[in-house]
Amino acid sequence: MKNIVVGQSGGPTAVINASLAGVIEAAKAKGAEKVFGMLNGIDGLIHGKLTLLYDRAADKGLTADEIKILKQTPAAYLGSTRHKMKNVEEAEAEYKKIFANLEKNKIDTLILIGGNDTADTTNSMYNYAVKTGGELTVIGVPKTIDNDLAVTDHAPGFGSAAKYVATTVRELIRDAYSFERKSVFIIEIMGRNAGWLTAAALLAEDDDNPGPDIFLYPEKHFNEDKFFADIKNVLSKKNTVVIAASEGIKDVNEIEVCNLHAKGDKNIDDHGHTKLSGVANYLKLRVEQQLKKDLDLKNVSAIEFSYIQRSAAHIASGRDVDDAYLAGWHAVEAAAAGESGKMVILDREPGKKGEPKTCKAALIANVEHRLTDKWPDLDLSSKEFRDAFVKYAKPLIKGEIHIETDEKTGLPKHLVLPKQ
Repeated sequence: MKNIVVGQSGGPTAVINASLAGVIEAAKAKGAEKVFGMLNGIDGLIHGKLTLLYDRAADKGLTADEIKILKQTPAAYLGSTRHKMKNVEEAEAEYKKIFANLEKNKIDTLILIGGNDTADTTNSMYNYAVKTGGELTVIGVPKTIDNDLAVTDHAPGFGSAAKYVATTVRELIRDAYSFERKSVFIIEIMGRNAGWLTAAALLAEDDDNPGPDIFLYPEKHFNEDKFFADIKNVLSKKNTVVIAASEGIKDVNEIEVCNLHAKGDKNIDDHGHTKLSGVANYLKLRVEQQLKKDLDLKNVSAIEFSYIQRSAAHIASGRDVDDAYLAGWHAVEAAAAGESGKMVILDREPGKKGEPKTCKAALIANVEHRLTDKWPDLDLSSKEFRDAFVKYAKPLIKGEIHIETDEKTGLPKHLVLPKQ
């Protein structure tokens, strides 16, 4: 192993930089000469925009104190991208640019931190290296708050986002129950096709907190009549109903509920996905139109967690930070051992803390792992599912890290990449 280049892709998480820290420190330990960082993911490698993170000969790089702050810094330190690599037949020019920049900087190891699409890029880069005879080792590091990656037990980023969701839902419920009035609170939580993060609201429930009353998952088609009936049923027993809704819920026609009122073309991102936002506001409007007068509702509120749930590093799970760091470290170990075309996974036996391993990136690429894939025989509204999910997720949100704060502001310190 000579020189390593590492990049971050997709939606950031509260712990994605902990994986970067793991890569840098493992590279030092394994004797790498240099560690480069791609600016804005694979885009940086295509256009030759790299920054030096570590240089053994010059004794330069992030200090131990900076690494410590990096681990508590949210968002992508190196910058991220939504660029999705096409297959070689469509875009070989991009592959050639990448390999030219790798050769120019004498880089023999490529590490990519990201989710499903990053697993696809990992696999594509490995296959191109094999095809062209390039001496390149390629390893992927998992990252996503959505927890929808196949094979791995869980993905770094999920535990912290789940902790934020559970904590904030718990606090909102305290607030919602402060008044003796008929109220509906609709909480919009991230999740396009998988409801892992919405299910994390189940963790808000305990002996003195009822948790949400109604859950709307992408894995189940939204039925408006049932939705209204469920609200009426809850309000026949108490004054407040709290609803946890995934942003990506769809009706029986596979139309996103947030777009049922939209006119014209959908808002599409770089990966061809519909941009999701507004499901809570849409449901709020429908409740006000159909139920407010008859049920004498005094308050109908829509609360959208949006980007906060993936950037709330101040409440990161200690377990999640550790998992993210170890995943980055293991990526370098796997590369040093001669593995390539692999993705790090976290393997966990029931009741135990999982150890990082690797599997072929092709097994993870473009595969969405949903709640119904892990629990195919359980109704998502059943007590059996609720119990199984809580048992699975509760260990992932435990623990904290000591957040170092600035003496002048009293706010958490963040490490920011100098302008290039």
